[in-house]
Amino acid sequence: MNTIYEHIEPYTELELDCAQNLYVTLIKFQGYEERYLGAVWPWEFILNSPEVDSIDKWKVIRITNSKCVNQERLEKLYKARLIYYYPDSVDEMWEKIKDSLDRQVPVIAAVDQYYAHYHYPYIYKKQHGFHAVMPLCYDDNNMEIYCVSSVPRYKGTITYEEFTEGIKGCGVLWYAGLDFKDKPYRVDEEEVWNGFRNLVEDIKLRYENYCGKRNDSTGIIYTPDMINMLEELRFIKDDDRLLEEVDLFCDGLWGWSVGRKGKWLSEYLKMPFVKSGNNSWEECIELIEQNSRDWMLAYRVLFKGLQGGEIRNALSQALDKLYIVLERDRKLLGIL
Repeated sequence: MNTIYEHIEPYTELELDCAQNLYVTLIKFQGYEERYLGAVWPWEFILNSPEVDSIDKWKVIRITNSKCVNQERLEKLYKARLIYYYPDSVDEMWEKIKDSLDRQVPVIAAVDQYYAHYHYPYIYKKQHGFHAVMPLCYDDNNMEIYCVSSVPRYKGTITYEEFTEGIKGCGVLWYAGLDFKDKPYRVDEEEVWNGFRNLVEDIKLRYENYCGKRNDSTGIIYTPDMINMLEELRFIKDDDRLLEEVDLFCDGLWGWSVGRKGKWLSEYLKMPFVKSGNNSWEECIELIEQNSRDWMLAYRVLFKGLQGGEIRNALSQALDKLYIVLERDRKLLGIL
């Protein structure tokens, strides 16, 4: 392999998801500090409208976690442009990706996880779904692509056939590139901190003025909104319908990964610039860890209730946990 990306290593220290971790992989490879991405509120979610089309062929999930790594944040923090491309055919996607790799510009491609031989045993050839992979170079003689995956961690080859089937399996063809237009760029730590403080103040006001109505115009919701959604389910008298609604609430991967952004915020608060100006950072980190743990417990109680049939009891237990989380949220917002 003859490429400047020969020694790139997939970022796996703090997990987000397969695509976000690959964007962080490129951030790290360019020499930037990734912990600035942790300047987020960990328990921010997106309530997706069922009428909105998904980016791929998979069904739209009702609730998802908001992203640490997206176009807006990459542009603001690192002056890096995340650009999505949507080819009209598999042949065009192959041509465009090869052209990028010839110019030693890695891309991140969407494939169906079902065809990724390096994926977890319970995924490969068993479960369809979105997966992101980063091709680094290709070999027409051996019909292989050398690539990197962060979740799960993999650095090695996939066959042209495997890659092609993965592309076709996604339904909508797309790949993304990250353009560092102002490299080298020095991140303004004070600007990041001030932006984070403004975010905290906005969320704090929202908590204080919360009146039980979700912010459906933006889709962004927080712990009070999630509690309200679950409280509304208490009024459902039909057990089958209640099971169906709780199943929709728990659908997707958000609940299994609800604690991940908390770890990113903790790492951001440990950075010297932030730590020096906050005497309560240790208390903040403790509150973050406690809330991440209880959010995960609340979700798992609901999920277990779906499997075991004790759904009303599970709903009450989950709400008890989340009301404790809500109080810690308010305390953490007050400290920050």
